[in-house]
Amino acid sequence: VPSGFVTNKNHQCLKCSVKASEGYLFPLNKSMIFVHKPTTFIRHDDITHVELLWVSEYVGSTGRSFDIKIITSKQEEIQFTSIDKSELKIVKDYFETRKIKVRFVNE
Repeated sequence: VPSGFVTNKNHQCLKCSVKASEGYLFPLNKSMIFVHKPTTFIRHDDITHVELLWVSEYVGSTGRSFDIKIITSKQEEIQFTSIDKSELKIVKDYFETRKIKVRFVNE
């Protein structure tokens, strides 16, 4: 059962995509799970760091979303795309409170 994570819209998950598949990312206390195809389970212990990627605000109207790239201890990269930019601070705080390194990347 999800607990401890609430978005600006009072949801316990983030709507996003992995490759071409839309689904929901549930940030849990000790792991994360993306529900839909492909269902993806990531334990916090397996994460080396997280990159928060977004388009610079100076580019124009394309800066409404950001991406989360998770790099695992096996050097795998899992990217969750098209997350509403209003959730950026909540996502950053989620990782930081779990002592997961966060890097910001402007593209």
